[in-house]
Amino acid sequence: MSIYRIAVDGPAGSGKSTLAKLAAQRLGIDYIDTGAMYRALALKILRTGTDYNDPEALAALLAATDVDYSAGKTFLDGEDVSGLIRTQEVSEMASASSAVQAVRDKLVALQQAMGKRKSLIMDGRDIATKVFPDAELKFYVTARSDVRAQRRAEDMKAAGQPCDPVQIQQEIEARDYRDMHREVSPLTRVPEAVLIDTSDSTLDESLAEMMGHINNYLESAEKKDVPAEKAEPAATEEKKPAPGPKASGADKRNIVITAFLFLCFIVFTVLVCKVDVAAIGPQGSSVGFSTLNAGALELMPYNAAYYRISKYLGYLALAMCGFFAATGLLQLIKRKGLRKVDPQLVMLGIFYAAVIAFYVMFDKVVVNYRPILEDGVLESSYPSSHTMLAVCVFVSAITHIALSGVSDGFKKLSKVVLILLTIVMVFCRMASGVHWLTDIIGGLLLSAALLMMYRTAVDHVTKKR
Repeated sequence: MSIYRIAVDGPAGSGKSTLAKLAAQRLGIDYIDTGAMYRALALKILRTGTDYNDPEALAALLAATDVDYSAGKTFLDGEDVSGLIRTQEVSEMASASSAVQAVRDKLVALQQAMGKRKSLIMDGRDIATKVFPDAELKFYVTARSDVRAQRRAEDMKAAGQPCDPVQIQQEIEARDYRDMHREVSPLTRVPEAVLIDTSDSTLDESLAEMMGHINNYLESAEKKDVPAEKAEPAATEEKKPAPGPKASGADKRNIVITAFLFLCFIVFTVLVCKVDVAAIGPQGSSVGFSTLNAGALELMPYNAAYYRISKYLGYLALAMCGFFAATGLLQLIKRKGLRKVDPQLVMLGIFYAAVIAFYVMFDKVVVNYRPILEDGVLESSYPSSHTMLAVCVFVSAITHIALSGVSDGFKKLSKVVLILLTIVMVFCRMASGVHWLTDIIGGLLLSAALLMMYRTAVDHVTKKR
């Protein structure tokens, strides 16, 4: 399919940027936040004290200003200002200065050039009316002003900024009026734009609605074999459809890495069975790398406290599995079809099934037994399946949350917490003395291979969609 453009318009705080960003991730195309570009320019106006109503002063400012949006970050003259443009002061200046024709002409030209080079989804307030009036798909995302004010207040609280929801709602309504009544490119819904009201819908529900329209268009375009763009032929020849050669190369590289990690695990397992095997285990059982394992066990003998911590972390991993499974089941029941369930949840479920399969397999296929007997019973020890399960669940959760629609702050916090849980889990299991050192290494190698397989599959499905 040739390149295509998706225009998303709507008032501030309606959720259009979040929906557009998530849709772009699933489609494997670029997301462009035009509002961030206007905010960046507004930030420079505030910094320099330029009177944007003075044509000469504004022209000089625009000539010396470079605004770019790439990889989810906003750059002003080469400086990453992503974290500086979300204040109310910048928002007010962006709304006011964006009504000036010279400001819009500069940024619209940059945005239109992007749409000629590649498939993208772009959100703003005049995308369907000014930037891409011939966009293949158009959406208008809105929500009640009280809902948008509450969302904005929650974001400001999370960032540690003081806020008054009532005042925020008044400011939002005032901005809506300005945006809808300005002379230059007012905010309006074109007749062909699909209306999505997020006031009483969850993020997943709103995203499913948007993706349904997009997928219907793409399937229809493919069946009819009709080019999905109206841009100049030269621009068409310059750009290939997503995911493109780079995406294909990344897929191949990930597959090679996955295969290499599985090979490392297999080779290591064979070595454990063949190298320096001696009867140092309980009841005279054999253990590979006996010198290394005996030395490690002497340094880290049985420790009941570390063992309990590792067990509790294992229970936490199982609880997380149950939570994600319940979430997927609820979606399946509510949406009445497996194809309508969040594909990331489906992939996570398949991954969990693979992890459990390996867990059960190595419980039956004994390489060696634990150095410590519980209740006098020999237990399979290689690889440390408890370690494998917890590491796989914690690390895969980082990937899953990163692809979800939660706030960036929650993503960062959850990533730090899950990484710490993983480190603590590995340390406690190793220091507890209930496994040989090679059991832990084998568990980590298998975990790495399974996680790389999961990440490769998720990336492929996301780009394909």
